[in-house]
Amino acid sequence: MLVGTVDKVGSGLLFSAYGEGAYAKPRYAGLLGNDTLVIFDECHLVPAFQALLDNVELAGGKLRPFHTMTMSATSSGDDITFSEEDLTNPVLGARLNAKKKLNLIETTMKLTQQIVKLARTDPPKRTIVFVNSPSTAVEVGELLRGPSLGLNLCVPISRTVRPSKWYRGPHA
Repeated sequence: MLVGTVDKVGSGLLFSAYGEGAYAKPRYAGLLGNDTLVIFDECHLVPAFQALLDNVELAGGKLRPFHTMTMSATSSGDDITFSEEDLTNPVLGARLNAKKKLNLIETTMKLTQQIVKLARTDPPKRTIVFVNSPSTAVEVGELLRGPSLGLNLCVPISRTVRPSKWYRGPHA
């Protein structure tokens, strides 16, 4: 897995990887362009990079395939559509037609304490909690950690938030 900026990955695919020596640029392009799935988040922000990725994918390649996946909260007009067969499929149909609800709860409690209270009181089978910072995610994870819920929580690690005692990395 490789995580990179649009500039770093784009320049690498174009045989002009910035920060690399003249002899390393072809190697960099070869490594980026073979046996690769590029997941491009917020693709609506940089359409030129999306065009580059599309061109590399369409060019094929002599070694291994190059694939792209775009993600965006802004529609490009290429909406997903379901066929009648999809809609009548027992598994997909059940998921699409399942009752879903969203609860908006006003509270005077601290946010992390309210999240923990809700998670521990008659928890549903699946719960997704969205928070706006890694430090809040770490705090909620530490408060929820315990045998009663059997949670294994992982949060992104940034430069300002370090793994807490409950985080176990891939080599733990």
